[in-house]
Amino acid sequence: MATVGAVNGTTLLLYEAGVAIAGTTSHSYSREMETREATTKDSAGNAEFLEGLKSGTVDFELLTAFDAVKGYEEMHALLEARTKAVWKISTEVVGDPRYSFNGYVTSLGMDAGLEETMTSSGSIQITGVITTATVT
Repeated sequence: MATVGAVNGTTLLLYEAGVAIAGTTSHSYSREMETREATTKDSAGNAEFLEGLKSGTVDFELLTAFDAVKGYEEMHALLEARTKAVWKISTEVVGDPRYSFNGYVTSLGMDAGLEETMTSSGSIQITGVITTATVT
């Protein structure tokens, strides 16, 4: 049965190659569509637009642990090798949606404050189609 009511963000995880990214504290998924100009002399001075290219990104934050199974080091390796990876965002609760896509790690940073827990953040540029399926 799908999650009922407002979804607890803690249950939504980011996965690469089927394995959850370790130590994530947040991630955001953004989908956009560009428009293309379609204004003519018949537009009566009003700008008109048609659909254009769609794109998407995922931004993430995680606690840095160099011994994590899928963490900073793996994200760093994907970026350095310019590797297109298989990703998904899902709660994995039966009935909930699962978003799957290919993408590149396009940015990755580390923050190490004095006597603070080290954190990392990065971005994934989605390439191609995003598939939506229902978790079964």
